[in-house]
Amino acid sequence: MVSIILFKLLLKLIISVINEVNEVNEVSVN
Repeated sequence: MVSIILFKLLLKLIISVINEVNEVNEVSVN
């Protein structure tokens, strides 16, 4: 159970980082 929770948290962290990078890329392109 604990490993599943940690995995979900890691996924959320990765997704948030990817979203931030995408926003920065969009700003730099514009």
